[in-house]
Amino acid sequence: MKTTRALALLAALLLSALCPALLHAQAAAEKLTANDLVERGLAKNEKGDLDGAIADYNRALELDPKFIRAFGNRGEARRTKGDMDGAITDFSRIIELDPKVALTYLGRGMAKSGKGDFDGAINDFSRALEINPEYMLKASVLRIEAKRQKGDLDEAMADVNRVIALDPKFSVAFAVRAYIKQDKGDLDGAIADSSRAIELDPKDSATIYNRGHTK
Repeated sequence: MKTTRALALLAALLLSALCPALLHAQAAAEKLTANDLVERGLAKNEKGDLDGAIADYNRALELDPKFIRAFGNRGEARRTKGDMDGAITDFSRIIELDPKVALTYLGRGMAKSGKGDFDGAINDFSRALEINPEYMLKASVLRIEAKRQKGDLDEAMADVNRVIALDPKFSVAFAVRAYIKQDKGDLDGAIADSSRAIELDPKDSATIYNRGHTK
């Protein structure tokens, strides 16, 4: 009984000592703006602390429920974690607030691809291209990959050939075409395209691995 009372007294003393510090920390946190929280979230994200980053983005959105940057960063963090539905929800919210942000369609398209909604992904990548042609190469490759995964190999091949014609030094396009040729059974063609991609980007470990696997 005496031990229990002593522990209770000790706990009370510790709590009384900690309360001022906790209150001070809470007050300091309250001074953070939504932008401060997003910046802190980005720093956590870069360190691989996705849960901590998402918590900061959540807090930023409590302060500013229409903060597009917070939705975008949280959506990307969720997608990285594998929470495709959560990512789609965040990117869709940005589109509601501003339907002309091309990057948002790329993010949502990648999340849709991640959950197997290739038609939805293709539509989003196409919309990104319509809004901002500057994303032509990236959006085109993402759309081609969605078509490949959907099984539309001939259409994917036609698209990737057009991209390579526009930029013959775009290594990613050759790497993607190698996968398409591999799916079509053209192993020699796949190896040739993988080799070209590696010439253009010698650090592309995924393509190096794929070429070795194809051989």
